[in-house]
Amino acid sequence: MTTVCCRLALVGLTLSLLLGGCPADSGRGDPAVSAVIGISTTQGDPPLRVQVTAADSTSRNGEIVAYAWDFGGQASSDQREASHTFTAAGRHLIRLTVTDETGEIATNAVEVRVNGTDANQPTARIVADVTSGAAPLTVFFDGRSSSADSDSIVDYFWEFGDGQQSRRPDPSHVFLARGEYTVTLRVVTGGGLDDSENLTITVAGRASSLQFNGGQHATLPLADDADLTTLTVEAWFKVDATGGGRLLQIGDALALDVNAQAKEASLTLAGAPISATLGAVSGEWHHLAISFDAANAVFYLDGGAIGEHAATATLVAADAVLGRGFRGSAADVRLWSVARTASEISANYKRQLSGLESGLAGYWRLDEGQGQAVANSADTTNPGYLGSGTNPDAADAAWSSDGPPVNP
Repeated sequence: MTTVCCRLALVGLTLSLLLGGCPADSGRGDPAVSAVIGISTTQGDPPLRVQVTAADSTSRNGEIVAYAWDFGGQASSDQREASHTFTAAGRHLIRLTVTDETGEIATNAVEVRVNGTDANQPTARIVADVTSGAAPLTVFFDGRSSSADSDSIVDYFWEFGDGQQSRRPDPSHVFLARGEYTVTLRVVTGGGLDDSENLTITVAGRASSLQFNGGQHATLPLADDADLTTLTVEAWFKVDATGGGRLLQIGDALALDVNAQAKEASLTLAGAPISATLGAVSGEWHHLAISFDAANAVFYLDGGAIGEHAATATLVAADAVLGRGFRGSAADVRLWSVARTASEISANYKRQLSGLESGLAGYWRLDEGQGQAVANSADTTNPGYLGSGTNPDAADAAWSSDGPPVNP
């Protein structure tokens, strides 16, 4: 270890830190011995020469008789004044220990930062145990594989994309709501250089649905100004071989039925029924959509057209009732005030929507998994509810953790 001695008195020191070192004297409030560091600079480019002095250190017991400097483990000195040149980028701790003639000691320390250069540019790295899953999604992050040449990472700043933050090198975080979150890690080196990396976390809604036993239902209010001159209705359903029934009804305007035994779906528009063959659908989740453009109604099963009928009707919006007379499960119900095209239905039936899509009059994901309320993502001021009222009753449909393959 190199010993650094400097007997030159320092003039014009830029910084003095006053921190106590020993237990307080019983008769006074301040320590009997005080180690005071005078320093020429605490930051600069390499090579950084730093001069220090302990001249302002004091003792009420008598003289300071011994000095011990430690320059971050790189050098030491037993002189009152000393100097050292730091060549490596990063943060370095200079520690002073003084001893008075009675043997009482005090210590103090100051940090010096040697600025990083292009050679020390860090690289931020995010490691996550999972990047997607259903809400609530717990993700364990690790930024400790971030690195910097000839320096070290001293600060980790995490932004989780939902307003929450962390400064741990390896935090965990719970994402409570569905959506895509951009997680950002910014790392800072001891030399003051930084780098950032982003990672997208995709959170799906809970795998969930509503179950109906033939006597249960859910009420899905619609806004008074919902335009149903043209429409598209979509829903995921699951029935056994003897299940089915009336899946959805909107006042006198529309009724949608599924018959597993007859293997058909039927749509009644203003009292006029039309139908399409479904085939074998029992025991699995299927997506049913019907698009009506005021002249024709087209049936779709799992994104593909299965039938088309000429149809005309005058439709008036009313509250929708889901599952009354239906035996089976339903999820992700959508009502549009526009006639969706075949390509639009095929492209989006397995994907969750934001609720802000043009023409979307009602969107009930049915992924709450609990509670009485049924959220309408297309009209957040107009939620639905289980049964016929906001209080629990025997007509309430039951929540299930079984859900269709709908992704964010």
